[in-house]
Amino acid sequence: MPPGWLALVLVALYLTAAVSAFAGARHTRPLGLLAGGFLLAVGLAEAARVARLHLHYDVRYVMAPELDLPGLATALYGVLAGAAVLALLAGRGAPEAAPVPRLPAATPPPPYPRPPGW
Repeated sequence: MPPGWLALVLVALYLTAAVSAFAGARHTRPLGLLAGGFLLAVGLAEAARVARLHLHYDVRYVMAPELDLPGLATALYGVLAGAAVLALLAGRGAPEAAPVPRLPAATPPPPYPRPPGW
């Protein structure tokens, strides 16, 4: 896949989740969980890539010039933000209110004397 497509799809997903959250739509929570999961996964993948390039000296097929601190900081921010979104949205939410007891309908009392079979 071309390099910018994943970023474009993720930005579209994040914007859709944000707009639905501001609009108060019913599908906000599942869409936010999906966006948070992708944010966590992309952050973990980028952090693993940077760690592999700079912590293992046996990687010979890639020339790692120097430690990419902005890339590492962005990856760690993505991991923390994705984990926070998942933790906040995966909760059970507010409990439902107890149902209000229904009062019986205001019907007139049965006639006196009662009809047969009543």
